[in-house]
Amino acid sequence: MTLTSLNATALSCALILCSPAAWSQSVPAEPAQAAPPVPSTAPAVDNTKSRKLFPPDLKGLHEMAVASHQEKEWLRFLQATIKLRALRPYEPLYMEWMVFGAAQLGKMPTAYNYMHVMQQQGLSFDFNSSEDTVKIRKTEVYDYLNDLMIKAGEPMGEGKVAFTLPETTMHPESIAWDDSRGAFLVGTLDTGVVFAVTPNGKSKKLLRASKKNGILAITGLVVDAARNRLWLSSAGVPVFIGLPPADLGRAALLEFDLKTLKLLNRFDFPVDALPHVPGRIGITPQGNIYIIDRAVPMVFRKMADGSRVEPFMAKSDMTGFKDMALSDTGTKIYIADAALGIVVVDIEAKTSTMLGVPETLNVGGISGLMHSEDSLLMLQNGITPQRLMRLTLAPNGLDVATVTPLAIALEEFDSPAFGVVNTGAIYYFAEGNKGDVNGTSAGTTVVKTPMVLSEPVAPVENRKYNADVAAKKAKH
Repeated sequence: MTLTSLNATALSCALILCSPAAWSQSVPAEPAQAAPPVPSTAPAVDNTKSRKLFPPDLKGLHEMAVASHQEKEWLRFLQATIKLRALRPYEPLYMEWMVFGAAQLGKMPTAYNYMHVMQQQGLSFDFNSSEDTVKIRKTEVYDYLNDLMIKAGEPMGEGKVAFTLPETTMHPESIAWDDSRGAFLVGTLDTGVVFAVTPNGKSKKLLRASKKNGILAITGLVVDAARNRLWLSSAGVPVFIGLPPADLGRAALLEFDLKTLKLLNRFDFPVDALPHVPGRIGITPQGNIYIIDRAVPMVFRKMADGSRVEPFMAKSDMTGFKDMALSDTGTKIYIADAALGIVVVDIEAKTSTMLGVPETLNVGGISGLMHSEDSLLMLQNGITPQRLMRLTLAPNGLDVATVTPLAIALEEFDSPAFGVVNTGAIYYFAEGNKGDVNGTSAGTTVVKTPMVLSEPVAPVENRKYNADVAAKKAKH
């Protein structure tokens, strides 16, 4: 197995200061998955400069690790990987590298320990696929852990296709429930269209981007039934068909009458030399609106009686916000960073902290986050296996009390992302933005998973034990 180089955009990191005038113009990208394996003919990474010094940044450390692996400098490889793990604790790739480095150095307990960490976090990987593990194979511990990790990639939990979106809906990015219409509202990136889709799959267009309404790519939407409002977040991104060059990087919050769909107000994001891509919208019981920015790790706010969208908070230590969920009381915001986990923001105190999670929970690669009652519903498509998890929160709302798998590696999963909770179930996109598949349009499916499964998912250890027992009985 050849080590891989991370996508360059995944290695960028913007320094966001609290003073708007001092904001950096660099834009953090969402952490990408590892690129395909580097071909054997690819030139080695040139790391001859300062071989004994470890770069302080992710990109430099990653390149050092790749070069060290190519040169079979196993101690330096392991040391660089340890530092990478400190920067990206939930990245499975670096856990795999820890096993590789420890194995090559003959540190079997360390290698097995990291295999166990990955297994306990529910990650799936076959270490037999890498020659780097030859030295630690053929032991009972290795075989047991590796078999468990392979089994972790099998489909588990519940989920069924609720409906399929029209083939013209190639880039859905947001979904909400509209009780007044008895339908789900789905917004698209490429065409700026809002569809109303009934639970049985019948759909119609409610809104379409035009010069009159100012809609561009729809990056978020929410229904405020109490005030008869439909709110859209919209951005000028390249995927939007026919994007005027002048609108690239522009963003706005749009207010519509929910019943008539008449445009009532447009609130533009600040023009500050930064591109803005507003995402999920959250509304408090008081009517205050909070919106994450996916281009820079910031949260914007529009007060119920306010006339503008303004910065609420910025997090310089985050890599990029993917999704967010507002607590039912409207006092906390849970924000997913695809690389670092979940940030909890106390709105009144204007403070933030990382959500406390058990060591057995990997919160990397989050692609969707929802809140319902006492739980967070977390979609992950940046790890293997892809999955939907229910995180029951402690009374303080700052820690995870229990973790419940709901759907893992389902047949329909192809980068599942974004969802909405409705009547005790989670509805979410089973596939990422598929676009054209083999030159033809492909509709996106929405999967429904109950918040409480009819039969709990058994831990992989129990499933393996039961399978082994069944196999022994079959022999006799």
